[in-house]
Amino acid sequence: MVVLWVTIVISSVFFGMISGNADSILVGIANASKNSVALCISLCGIFAVWSGLMEAAQQAGLLSKVSKLLMPVIKLLFRGASTPQAREAITMNLTANILGMGNAATPAGQKAIKELAACSDKKGCVTPDMVMLLIINNSALTLVPTTVLTLRAAAGSADPGMIIPFALISSAVSTVIAIVLGLIFR
Repeated sequence: MVVLWVTIVISSVFFGMISGNADSILVGIANASKNSVALCISLCGIFAVWSGLMEAAQQAGLLSKVSKLLMPVIKLLFRGASTPQAREAITMNLTANILGMGNAATPAGQKAIKELAACSDKKGCVTPDMVMLLIINNSALTLVPTTVLTLRAAAGSADPGMIIPFALISSAVSTVIAIVLGLIFR
């Protein structure tokens, strides 16, 4: 894949130069770099807010309460999550994804995988629970797609929230299908 991207970039620059558009290429590269940095900075803010809220919710015991509410679902989907720490880590990860936090859900997912590994008697092996967590994360049931909303707002969208119903429907369908397939092939 790296070779493909390098080939595309080099050939684009080459053909841009021989067609007399070298100035446009340099301006485009400079603008793209500036816009990328600005976008990253705006995303860092939203990730920091959501990560802080998740940490505060965990310290306040809210995630433990949400974990208790989700317990029937977690027990059904994650049979090997035998410790409260594993169930809470799974809850944190699922909650972060449901709130559409994208990359801010990654640390919670890593912790959940470590906790699931600690619950397993097969050390160093991937368990069906780990696979199910990855399936659910990749299908990403999202109630509020905060990352996409932030990207749309940063890009100057007149109505960034217009996509919410469509994102909810598509993410719900993909998550249900992913869970069903995960349970079938467990």
